[in-house]
Amino acid sequence: MSAFAAFRKSSRSTPELPSYNSPFPNNILNSNVKLDPKNAIFADSSILIGLNPGDHVTASGTYRLKVVKGSTLINSLHKIDSEQTYNVITNANEPLPVISGVDNPTPKDSILPSFPTVIEIQNYDTGLQNIDRIQAQLKDLYLSKPDPQYTFDVKEEGDNDTGGMRIDQSAFKAVTEVGHRLSNNSEVALVAGAAFSGKSTMAHLLLNYISTNRPMAFLDLDPNSGRFSPPGCLSLSVQSQPCFGVFTSNGDSNGKTLYYGHNSSTALPTYYMKCVRELKDYYESKLSKHPLIVNTPPGIKGLGRELLSQISALFKTSILVYLSQNGLPEAESFEDDFEVQDNPDDEVIADLTHTSLYKVHATRKKPRFSNYAHEIALLQYFHRMEGKYDFSFLVESPPQMVSYSRGDPHGVPYVVSLHQSIQKLNKENVEEYLEASVVALCAVELPQRLSSKTYPQIITTNDFVNLGHDVICLCVIHSISKDGHYLVYLPRNSTVTSRLRDETSKKRSLAFVRGDFGIPSGEFLAPQFEGRSIPYLVPVPLSKVGGVWNARKNLGRKNQR
Repeated sequence: MSAFAAFRKSSRSTPELPSYNSPFPNNILNSNVKLDPKNAIFADSSILIGLNPGDHVTASGTYRLKVVKGSTLINSLHKIDSEQTYNVITNANEPLPVISGVDNPTPKDSILPSFPTVIEIQNYDTGLQNIDRIQAQLKDLYLSKPDPQYTFDVKEEGDNDTGGMRIDQSAFKAVTEVGHRLSNNSEVALVAGAAFSGKSTMAHLLLNYISTNRPMAFLDLDPNSGRFSPPGCLSLSVQSQPCFGVFTSNGDSNGKTLYYGHNSSTALPTYYMKCVRELKDYYESKLSKHPLIVNTPPGIKGLGRELLSQISALFKTSILVYLSQNGLPEAESFEDDFEVQDNPDDEVIADLTHTSLYKVHATRKKPRFSNYAHEIALLQYFHRMEGKYDFSFLVESPPQMVSYSRGDPHGVPYVVSLHQSIQKLNKENVEEYLEASVVALCAVELPQRLSSKTYPQIITTNDFVNLGHDVICLCVIHSISKDGHYLVYLPRNSTVTSRLRDETSKKRSLAFVRGDFGIPSGEFLAPQFEGRSIPYLVPVPLSKVGGVWNARKNLGRKNQR
């Protein structure tokens, strides 16, 4: 504790605040059920499990959860009735959903008749378990099939390798009270806390609780996690159904996504707040009939705290859910990047606009793969194909050709730099700036005064702050040719083409916007190709031209293009 903080602590007392105390979200709970012929039926692609009140079970991997009889509770909060089915994806970064039995009338002559609740855990192969094919460090992020028969692994009593999350009564009260208010009124709830405090988990729980009954607007202002938005983006979406386990969007197209391009909200604070105001205006003009949950960035000190204060004032927040860590011994291991004694709850909360406060004490714990959050988000983004994932290397497929000529209606003539130090780029170093980078393809409202006769044209951060834009998708720039086009990799889904068509029909300019995100290193380290055609190389014999035979035809050196 600093001398100033110690003096401040001794000179005044901390005001009393309404508080719901719970060890959230790291209340680890393992299954208390052993599967045997009395309570389980093993089918070819699923397992049926009977549960009594008080029984709870967890499962890792990917699966479809179906309630066959009665009803069940997920994480002691979300009731699922008979015949409802949900896709569940789990990984080692998040606690497993806990499935509990409840007291239901038991019909006679039914399946597993002695149990009031019967669930079926079905195979659901997403391909996510193959993510380590590209990034070897992610080997145990998703469950690699321990049993080739199932895509999941039911954790039985005594299995301690993976824990589940269960909400106790105090946290239950906080979630249900906020959820009830938002379900009945179009209010704004802001969820705030330090990094790794459970802030995003709390926002996800609230979203699940409310979207069971009505559509919910969700504003993700945390550019660092990649959990609710594409990597590097801030997004506003409407979610209409709960999602248990790893969050996957239901694909609602009524929202808006903006590209911020940095990990921290403090990297470009002026541009960051401009994006926040633009999303707030969109919510008020298009989506205000829905209640709103705001997932804030994890900054509660210095400039981050000032931005958090501005966000709460901008939205006139009525409900504040604050994840507190004061007084927790686990905070000591984070001394280098967060001195909790210098940021007491009452001082942080006093800066935030709210009429109702829900203060939940959280244990701070880094997820196992927290150092690879950006790589995980980018790999899942670029390798998703209509709900499944194909983790073949990007370089195993040829990139697409995109013109940078202004005369091409589908061309991308503009390049935006989100680095304030870069005020000007000439044609030679544009190539160096963009090649082998992750960028956002955006539709930009560009005034005539910024138009130029030289393309690709550079737009600086200072100019871009004043422009409106919408993200179409993220791309990987492979290379830039001197004959007027880029070679790029686009996401592997069909929505990109339709969005490009929609945006070009609006006569908006297209731009590649570059921030701080690079290509995951694994994409560069593709192993030797086996049994596949290698892109770019021409298999037929070619005659020498001028005594030179360039075997790297389409990948020629710069002076050979």
